[in-house]
Amino acid sequence: MKRLTWWLLALTPACARPDAVPISDEEYDDTAMALGSTTALHGGGGETGAMADVLLLANGHMPLGFVASSDGVFHGQHLGVGYAYELACADAAGHPLALCDPTADTVQAHVTWNGGLALPRLAIAVARTGDWMIRDLATTAPQIDGDGHMTYDTRLDNPERGSSTIYHFAYDARYDQVRYAEGPLAGTAHYTVIADRTRDTEHRTDTRSFELDAVITFGSRGHARIELDGVRRYDLDITSGAVVRHSPESGVVASTPG
Repeated sequence: MKRLTWWLLALTPACARPDAVPISDEEYDDTAMALGSTTALHGGGGETGAMADVLLLANGHMPLGFVASSDGVFHGQHLGVGYAYELACADAAGHPLALCDPTADTVQAHVTWNGGLALPRLAIAVARTGDWMIRDLATTAPQIDGDGHMTYDTRLDNPERGSSTIYHFAYDARYDQVRYAEGPLAGTAHYTVIADRTRDTEHRTDTRSFELDAVITFGSRGHARIELDGVRRYDLDITSGAVVRHSPESGVVASTPG
């Protein structure tokens, strides 16, 4: 088992055209960690935290620390990342509601979040926008469908090795029949991922671009499965963001701290 850690930076330009070099195990691992980091419920945020926020708002409740602006958009923060939600609710007959309340049966939500964090050796920046359609609000497990686009940038400085590694990820997402009850317990999120990687050392700069397909399948009890290109599989802990890669030959071969 090998321990891996995560990184950060400021937003970079759009991804370059993917090259023809096969994707390495390290690059698959790094991509899985990026997806796990933005999906997991870190400090109430991430994709699953945003789902919880929207469901609270759809039932007429304000998430902790959020406020409504004069234009009706709800704003707040989780771990320094700013979130904004614009909602349109309707009752079971399809009649629009002036305000979302417990009589709502569906909600259309425009979801955006962006922000970052900088530490001595670590930096991260993320920006996300998209739309969800949420049905069956009166049930114990509402259904979430929709799409999104995200950019995710990381930088890790390693003075001991004299190197700095930067990733820029851009991915489009589609959410299908995600059922949510104190966390996602069914459904999938499908991602088309394009990545740029730059590694600087004292003597050279190595650049690399690649593209892959990713599917996150949600399960019960805070667990999910990440599959990359149909050939790499990982377990994801939704609460902590910890990712574990599995190999048919040797079982668990890599993990990330939560």
